Amino acid sequence: MRNICFLLIPMGIALLIFSIRKTIRFAKAELFFEMPCTEEEGSVHLPQGNYGIWLSGKRFTKSPLGKIGFQLVEEATGNRVNLAPNLMRTSVSGFREARVELYSFYVEEGNYILSINGEGSVRDRIEASIGNLLVKKPVDLSNFTVQIRKGNSIAIFFFAILGINLAAWMILGGIMLPFFLAEAGY
Repeated sequence: MRNICFLLIPMGIALLIFSIRKTIRFAKAELFFEMPCTEEEGSVHLPQGNYGIWLSGKRFTKSPLGKIGFQLVEEATGNRVNLAPNLMRTSVSGFREARVELYSFYVEEGNYILSINGEGSVRDRIEASIGNLLVKKPVDLSNFTVQIRKGNSIAIFFFAILGINLAAWMILGGIMLPFFLAEAGY
């Protein structure tokens, strides 16, 4: 019985490595396009798939959320791409910079034009009005960029975090359980 408990340790380590890799892969989504917020529009070629629009910039500075909106148009047809706002926004933070995913969308392969306009979403405008009460200085758009990154499923991220927790319990169980079984006489 004790030997079976020791199998939990290598299984937990394998699950931990797999889950950490998935978490890192989620945070380092492939970058397809980046444009400074000071520019009004940019052109990008996207393969078919799911993508996200991210706002990236310096940490601890006033964000342009609510002041800018986004529009993605297919170059050939002029059709607007439906940008779905993320209810639970994913963010990735470093020491000096951070980024947050604002919208997700699906496109067929083609050339697209990303435009920055002054039509922020209602949620962003509410957050901006609260931010304006707290910080009075104006937004410096030169500190921020707009990025289009390959979309990742939030479910995979959730299961990766769950896997990290389960792996930690498996490793601890593999270490502690034999001692408890020995005291119980097994």
